[in-house]
Amino acid sequence: MPKEDIESLPEALDDLSTEIESPSPPWWVGLTAPSVYCAHPDTMELVGTTLADPSPLEPNVWITPAHAYLDEPPAAVPNKAIVRQSGAWAVVEDHRGATVYSTTDGSPTQWSSLGALPSTVTLVAPGKFDEWKDGEWHVDEAAKNASAREAATNRRTLLMQFAGTQIGALQDAVDLEIAQDKEVSLLKAWKTYRVQLNRIDLTAAIPDAVQWPASPDDSSVNAWLAAQGVDIEQGAKAAAR
Repeated sequence: MPKEDIESLPEALDDLSTEIESPSPPWWVGLTAPSVYCAHPDTMELVGTTLADPSPLEPNVWITPAHAYLDEPPAAVPNKAIVRQSGAWAVVEDHRGATVYSTTDGSPTQWSSLGALPSTVTLVAPGKFDEWKDGEWHVDEAAKNASAREAATNRRTLLMQFAGTQIGALQDAVDLEIAQDKEVSLLKAWKTYRVQLNRIDLTAAIPDAVQWPASPDDSSVNAWLAAQGVDIEQGAKAAAR
């Protein structure tokens, strides 16, 4: 290389460095990325927040993930959920995990959906003989009385069966002329008790109001009823007589 060219090389390099400009920093440097609010892809329920990503190709454009939105949702409300609906955040009822009852037959189930409950279910548990009318449970008196009458009839049948067993054994002793005075008294008491049971009119009386007669041996009678699966609390009225 000629000497004069070598001498001019530093000057040329200085000119070249002047022409090459330093690259500009990315447009988002120094900016705070906006928060975005994420919704569940299936339920569209608000599940959390993250930050938007800057677009490397479009200045001043922030990229949001799928099912994420820049507009801020409303504040949380107890027993409600925040969901994305029709392009905006909305507060809806949240009964997930609650037990609801069918308004048709009262059967329970665990609710798993967001939003208001349909008219086919309610959060209010029904009573044993309730039926759904006008938006609430009402006692079906006919069904209640029919069930009570059936239970009372079954109770009387069992009581008479027990009394008959006692009478049979005591009557044998009397017939054989080997009965003791106490057995003679018990025989009369059990026969009287069976007559009192037979006189109960379950077709006319409200079964819940039946006054059951006291037996000669209430503890044995109650043990017998309990063994047959009968609610012995019904005998409380008899004890009070």
